[in-house]
Amino acid sequence: MKFSFFKKKEREIPERIFEAEVIKAVDIIAPSSIAVSPNSLRIGERFAKSFFIFSYPRELSTAWLSPIINLDIPMDISFFIHPIETGDILKQLRKSVTEVQAEIMEREEKGLIREPSLEIAYRDLETLRDRLQTAQERMFKLGLYLTVYADKEESLREIENTLRSILEARLIYIKPALYQQREGFISTSPYGLDQLTVHTSINTEPLSSAFPFVSFDLSSNEGILYGINMHNSSLILFDRFSLENANLCCFGVTGSGKSYALKLEILRYLVQHRDPLQYASCYSDPDSQMPEPLCAIYEPRVRPLIFDYLKYGVYCPRKLLINVDAHRLTLPIERALENANHHHEFESLRLELQQGSRL
Repeated sequence: MKFSFFKKKEREIPERIFEAEVIKAVDIIAPSSIAVSPNSLRIGERFAKSFFIFSYPRELSTAWLSPIINLDIPMDISFFIHPIETGDILKQLRKSVTEVQAEIMEREEKGLIREPSLEIAYRDLETLRDRLQTAQERMFKLGLYLTVYADKEESLREIENTLRSILEARLIYIKPALYQQREGFISTSPYGLDQLTVHTSINTEPLSSAFPFVSFDLSSNEGILYGINMHNSSLILFDRFSLENANLCCFGVTGSGKSYALKLEILRYLVQHRDPLQYASCYSDPDSQMPEPLCAIYEPRVRPLIFDYLKYGVYCPRKLLINVDAHRLTLPIERALENANHHHEFESLRLELQQGSRL
């Protein structure tokens, strides 16, 4: 007689042991290791060090941050701007003015010579109070952090000396985020998290002087975004169509993206000159002066009209643009949207290009 309870149970091996985890994009881009020390971070084979600015002079010159941005070193810079209620600042300024004025009067009663620093502080406080009261200025808490990268710790020290020499020449002082390197790295990463929380009270005028996109390269106050300067990571903004001669010559090897760059320029020009109050913004064909529906911006308010047109069997978007009186733009490059859908159109374009009539 066989008893089932004497039988040895076969050990079942879970299938998940043999299942390999799927490799994700995070696993590919993540560094092999991260080591946090009081003075720096080691991310894989590279070193990083974070700094914060804690002191500013009485006056800041325009583009004072430009020499830092134009340094040929890898660097992340972050600004955290927190607005302050004007009423609270006015109360603090009233107290500060009273204290400074009382000290000036006390020195006069004692017959002491005047103290220029007190008089300058009094004038600055009163000027700031007037501008805040008339809403010409606002007060903010500014946190400005920098993280630099290098292959060796010695290089980090050299970069730190360079930063100190540039900023201290303008009476601006920085400190490394000791025992807060992790927080400093996160604060300069594109998370929007201010974990260092080292702030300085500053008003609108000096805050505007720290505008980051200042470069010695081709740039202007308005225009089309052409890309990023590879030397200092600043933006290249330029409107060549505002010049007397707006011609452009684009060079590049096959497959480098010449056509893509010019098409992107046309699209960004359309975005820049769109009219959101109209139903749509589009280009006009240079020959027929008809709206071009495939290169247009349709505003949300045109959506009910589109469904009405479809309901009545009208499927041509060009008719929609004609009937809603869309905002039409002239192509900055006359033949930018030229295309050949048929053989005879291709032959016609080829002949005209050979003759140079449409270049």
